[in-house]
Amino acid sequence: MKTNRFINNRTSMVILILTITALFSLPETAKSQKAGSIPIRIEAKGNFPVGNQLVYDIREEIRKSNNLHLSQDDEVYILFKITTMPHGYKRPNVATIFSVVLIRMGDKYPGSEEHIQIYMSDMMGQVDLNFSKATASGLIAETEKIVKR
Repeated sequence: MKTNRFINNRTSMVILILTITALFSLPETAKSQKAGSIPIRIEAKGNFPVGNQLVYDIREEIRKSNNLHLSQDDEVYILFKITTMPHGYKRPNVATIFSVVLIRMGDKYPGSEEHIQIYMSDMMGQVDLNFSKATASGLIAETEKIVKR
């Protein structure tokens, strides 16, 4: 009985420490937007496990990037439009195929809520779950090259 109480108290303490650490380590919006970094917004389509993991890894790569940041509502941004689908009916939870289109969303048209859109590039490929992080890293590296042109 004592070990269960010890484990529960220890688990509670670990959760408390992790929560406090997470709260203090969350970057403020102004800090997370590095000077000179380019705002990017992700629009994801497709609701499949491997595709969702790829989108998550892409968001994390953008957060780590010195050249990109996730955009706020009031700024001109690059739209990272990604569509994912299962790679074949026999492997829906193992691999995904994806398509990415990069669009520069400029200022809004006068008297309208629509942005001026400029096509920049597109990428496509397939990825297994085990290579999702590496693929996300490659996509963001390529995106950084494209948007710097």
